[in-house]
Amino acid sequence: MSEPEQAAAEGAPAQRAPQGPAAAHPPAGADGTAARPRPGDELELAVESLAFGGEGVARLGEGGYVVFVAGAIPGDRVRAVVYKRKRSHAHARAVEVLELCDLADKAGETAGRLSGGQQKLLELARVLIAEPKLILLDEPAAGVNPVLLETLVDRIVRLNQRGVTFLVIEHNIDLVLTVCRPIVVMAQGKLIYHGDAAGVRQDRRVLDAYLGDMPA
Repeated sequence: MSEPEQAAAEGAPAQRAPQGPAAAHPPAGADGTAARPRPGDELELAVESLAFGGEGVARLGEGGYVVFVAGAIPGDRVRAVVYKRKRSHAHARAVEVLELCDLADKAGETAGRLSGGQQKLLELARVLIAEPKLILLDEPAAGVNPVLLETLVDRIVRLNQRGVTFLVIEHNIDLVLTVCRPIVVMAQGKLIYHGDAAGVRQDRRVLDAYLGDMPA
């Protein structure tokens, strides 16, 4: 995961510019090298791809500067007023989160090359960037091998101890009994149990609906 300078489009949706060269370049500096875009600069950009949030992504020459443009699609030429994002805190936070999620050694990998369990950890890492107080996890154990599941559970417990609240929707009873306090069980759209781990093992409705012959 490289550390490029980033810029973002602001204001109204960017306007399409007349078709021109395939690549966009920032203005040259006094020494002939590419100059860094400055707050307030209006630049003509070529949109290359779409970001996760749906914004168009354009790069300025070979300098590593990235611009996110709302309302643009790949192939568009757009004009946008840009500002440079502060990266010091963001980069430090990204490194911290990757280390917390045991993904620091995967920083240079694309998400598609990660294992299923590592992608689950990456999903958690993406959420943690925003420093949330409440995190909803929908079946985090699905498709995760036992070793990485232990890592995921450990991170949930550690974050909870730091004051982060988790709402976990999960069918893996071992994970639920390990991390959830209290436990809420529903069956056929109705609440059948609300209590602690000890009680859920003894509740006849829960046993009949989910646990079967699981020993108490």
